[in-house]
Amino acid sequence: MDSRFVPHRFSSPRGFLSFLVSVATVLGASTWSARSRAEDPLNSSSGMKPVELTVPSGESSTEFNILPVVGGSSDIGIGAGFFAGLARIKPGYEPFLWNLQSASLFTFKLEGGTVTLPYQDFSLKLTVPRLIEQLQAAGVNKKTAEDAITEQDKTRLLDYLREVHGHKEEKK
Repeated sequence: MDSRFVPHRFSSPRGFLSFLVSVATVLGASTWSARSRAEDPLNSSSGMKPVELTVPSGESSTEFNILPVVGGSSDIGIGAGFFAGLARIKPGYEPFLWNLQSASLFTFKLEGGTVTLPYQDFSLKLTVPRLIEQLQAAGVNKKTAEDAITEQDKTRLLDYLREVHGHKEEKK
């Protein structure tokens, strides 16, 4: 049985309520500062205000986004979660230097007077577009993202990157 789907039981309704309030607070705070870009916030079809979406030439930036999600069904209860992304944008690197994506969903269901978490799913994905190229330049024979990387491969890559970027350190 997959451990992600093992129900978690709260010891008391108060513990569940406290957890739910915490989750709602985090999700609410993450979206509170978002402002409408429509000319008339009550009518989103009234036209958009111009927004600068490009990074000024020569500057790096880190972009963060989050999308809260709520829903549910009679089978798995009421659920809450999010989709989030964190990307490092740097001139000369298309589409990005690196990108970290995360998603989570968990549900709550009342069964026999206790609250359970019948469904839990969490994921995290790091994308580094040039990693295979860097491994090959370091002399590591990898062709796809599915190829296993050994500790020796990691050390070889680290030594190569230090040499290329001028931070050659003596080996310990």
